[in-house]
Amino acid sequence: KMKKNILITFDYELFLGARSGKPEECMIVPTNAILKSLEPFGVKAIFFVDTTYLITLEKLADQYPACKKDLETIGNQIQTLVQKGHYVFPHIHPHWLDAIYNAEEHEFNLTNVTRYRFHNLNNTDKKLVVNESMRILRSLTSKVNKDYVIDGFRAGGWSIQPVSDFLPYLKEAGIKYDFSVLTNLYQFSNVQYFDFSDAPDKTVYRFGNDITKEDPEGEMTQISCSVIYVKPHIKMMDRILSKYLFQVAKDRSHGNGEGQQSIHILGVQPRSKKGQNAAQKIYEAVSVENLSLVKLASYMKFIDENEYIHFVSHPKMLIRHNLRTLEKFLKLVSRKYEIETDFRKTIPAELLHQEKKVIKEEITLTSPVDTQISVIVPCYNVEEYIDEGLRSVLTQTFAPLEILCIDDGSSDNTVSIIRELQKEFPDRIRLLVNEQNRGATYTRNRGLAIARGEYIQFFDADDLLLPFKFEYQNEVLNKLNYKPDILIGSCKKLFLDGTEKVYTYHAMDPWCALLDAMLGVTTSNLFRREKVLEINGWMDGLKSSQEYDLMFRMLQKGAKVHFDTKQLNVNREREFGSITKTNPAEKWKRFINLRTRIYDYLKESNQLTEERKQTFVNIVFDAARILYIYDKQAALELHKKYILNVGTPSVTLSTSERFLSFYRILGFEKAQSLSKLINPSFHKVH
Repeated sequence: KMKKNILITFDYELFLGARSGKPEECMIVPTNAILKSLEPFGVKAIFFVDTTYLITLEKLADQYPACKKDLETIGNQIQTLVQKGHYVFPHIHPHWLDAIYNAEEHEFNLTNVTRYRFHNLNNTDKKLVVNESMRILRSLTSKVNKDYVIDGFRAGGWSIQPVSDFLPYLKEAGIKYDFSVLTNLYQFSNVQYFDFSDAPDKTVYRFGNDITKEDPEGEMTQISCSVIYVKPHIKMMDRILSKYLFQVAKDRSHGNGEGQQSIHILGVQPRSKKGQNAAQKIYEAVSVENLSLVKLASYMKFIDENEYIHFVSHPKMLIRHNLRTLEKFLKLVSRKYEIETDFRKTIPAELLHQEKKVIKEEITLTSPVDTQISVIVPCYNVEEYIDEGLRSVLTQTFAPLEILCIDDGSSDNTVSIIRELQKEFPDRIRLLVNEQNRGATYTRNRGLAIARGEYIQFFDADDLLLPFKFEYQNEVLNKLNYKPDILIGSCKKLFLDGTEKVYTYHAMDPWCALLDAMLGVTTSNLFRREKVLEINGWMDGLKSSQEYDLMFRMLQKGAKVHFDTKQLNVNREREFGSITKTNPAEKWKRFINLRTRIYDYLKESNQLTEERKQTFVNIVFDAARILYIYDKQAALELHKKYILNVGTPSVTLSTSERFLSFYRILGFEKAQSLSKLINPSFHKVH
């Protein structure tokens, strides 16, 4: 049998106009019907997922349960598609950035088409939508296949031109194949805007800076959508059949939204006279929704005359008749020809050879990539600090991807100050408000659940970032040959009495640093979001040692740490609201408890080196000496359990050789009493 290539693709999306419709009717139900029709023929289809819609759902999921449910349902179906061997690739409609959500109807209005074309976005938004599209799709596919490759793309509305808008971001994302060209068609409107009038008359070709010009040395491959001419009398018969199916047979699509209304732009001419106006529908894209029994012969003629037919279709538009006719088409073609439906196996050998060459070159010539940083700001009664603190984030020389402020039930003017900053800095700050006071750990986790950046800056509202913090840390990350899960930054602390101290964190064994509180502080560090999510974020309910508990659990999961000595932020001591001031005994008990957990873990996992053991003894001994000031009995018990039975303390910054001499002769309790007489400054409030 002669071989024929049949590529069946679907734009997996809602309607993109005044009413979006709902995913159950537009996507879920019709896609299930599609799978049922394709399975008997072993077809490997491509579903171009409207990732910008998913990003929008993700943003709203925390606020609207219906959006969260839709995101989960769609995610489950995407994973099913991958499990069944189909491809899922990103499909970007940028005007989702301006979609208006109607919570009562649970639908979106997408009539603002200012940013319908990717071309109309600024460079920041271009990079954002591509990177976020890849992130959200990878987060779904990796759950069923960690090695799944996302290297295909289709532009929204086929508006892939000028391709120079796309290439830097697609190449950075690892995209190698584009499926956006409608051979020889053009359309110039306020939404769809493309001119493929002089595109090559072939389905597969390589291209460079002009998507309509074949370039054997180009870095991307085009797989064009097939365009078919249907004779006028066939079209007329098809319209009669469609009317019958709709009115009599009640065969209608599940999708019930409203599409985008296009306004033709006058005076723009195609580059080639052989071009055909897509809006006039003399020629039409080969698609499942256009396929009917009346057109079946035309489609069979097309495949007879060509070695490749590429369907571009939309689940939301399909009716039962379309799918039944597709099954007939596949059955007829299968009897007559050997068919291939896996697009990778349809790429000519010489292009595959070039593809491998290009990939090798790109790996060699990797360029620095800007780090996407999400800033999460828990806020509780910080009206004195929040304006200055947020401005230190807003004025960074390297702008973060997003700033998420979550108010935790403030009773002062915190929220109103944030709202004023939102007016001053439009679209820079997103504000969420907890229904009641839930605590810092819960609030940080709420921000973490919706954050999109690769790295997270957990920012305490009363702290300050130096203006170059993100720029500097981005440079550090680009110089490393690995992605650290915790990037340690050094900091300065300002105390209420006006004194200050710089904390410099030098490279050392991460476990010793963890025990010795030398792994940075919340605001100085950057945390890799993926690793924080792996341990389910912050432990809710902890009153102190929160960031060190977080980093302990990250290290247990094999977190990679990179230390840096440059001071990048300022921590300001607050007069109230700190457990250090309100209940120091509990603070030090928690401090010691965390270290004992770390020690027990290292011992049980056979990772307890002599250095780590000695660090543990010294740290717990110093902490027990401070706890003794507030809770003598608890300090004595902890000393007996974790010092006498583990090792001998040595000299530290807090414990002198003289005190250790007293300790060795008199014991812990009497040495503490003597120290109070000889060194009363140590026994002041810590």
